[in-house]
Amino acid sequence: MRKHHYLSLFLALIFVAAGLTVVSAQTATPLPLPTGPAYIAPTATPAFCQPPLAMSVGSTAFVRPGANIRYQPTLSSALVNYRDSSTTVVITGGPVCADGLNWWQVRAPGEDGWVAENFNGVTLLVPGPPDPSTICPEPLILPVGSVLPLVSGGVRVRAEPGLSSLVLTVGLVNTEVMILGDPVCADQLNWFPVQLVSAGVTYQGWMAEGFEGHRVLNEPISTDPVCAPPIRLSNGTRAYVNSADPYPKNLRSEPGLDSPLLFTLIDGIGFTVIGGPVCTDGLNWWNIQILSRPDVVGWFAEGGPGNYWIRRIQSRELK
Repeated sequence: MRKHHYLSLFLALIFVAAGLTVVSAQTATPLPLPTGPAYIAPTATPAFCQPPLAMSVGSTAFVRPGANIRYQPTLSSALVNYRDSSTTVVITGGPVCADGLNWWQVRAPGEDGWVAENFNGVTLLVPGPPDPSTICPEPLILPVGSVLPLVSGGVRVRAEPGLSSLVLTVGLVNTEVMILGDPVCADQLNWFPVQLVSAGVTYQGWMAEGFEGHRVLNEPISTDPVCAPPIRLSNGTRAYVNSADPYPKNLRSEPGLDSPLLFTLIDGIGFTVIGGPVCTDGLNWWNIQILSRPDVVGWFAEGGPGNYWIRRIQSRELK
């Protein structure tokens, strides 16, 4: 009797254990994971960019002077080339949004790479064939009615603005020229309507002001007895420290020799002009932003005749 009791109890324990095993197996069975588009990892949100230019692969575009061609579409990528002159390119890729800029892959003479549409408010890439109105430098400030001597000889006066226009006469060095109106941009040059007397004959036509570094017309001498006429710079111009003397130059918080000193700049430091000039203490001061440290902004004096401390990065020669 007792053996039967023990046998019954033993069988009951076996059934209970078996039941527990079944329950345990059911709860441990993994469920299949759902699949589908809802479980595809979302792509990273790119940096905010303005709508890109209306261009596509195969389009022709125009790179303006001052553009950096880079190996990859980012400001930290290696520099392939620096364009100090205007260049026509073919679009081979893009746009790509990086560093808050729209980048296009281009094929240019001598190198392929990526160029941003603009930088620091300066337009670097223009879609379509070159438009002369977009690539002329900022014109000289020549008031209507002012009379200026030619600083070069052999300057052509043409019937219309443009290098292919009819030549009316040729001005000699020191010939006085009267400015008759505002400039017009053509063939990447600023042309002024002028009047001059050549060989006893009065002519009216159009004369190019020349290139940076080779002017045939210069701005009138400043009547300010304190400062000499400033170097011809404008907002967005890239330049670097270049002094004939060995002394480092100072970047200050405001224009003026008594203004707080921010940094001392050695030769070769590049920067972008963002304002100025302001005449203080007999010097023309420019508001600049350091290229390698965009967070550094201050006022920098240009020096003076015989020892200017600023040299433009982009330069042109008269051809």
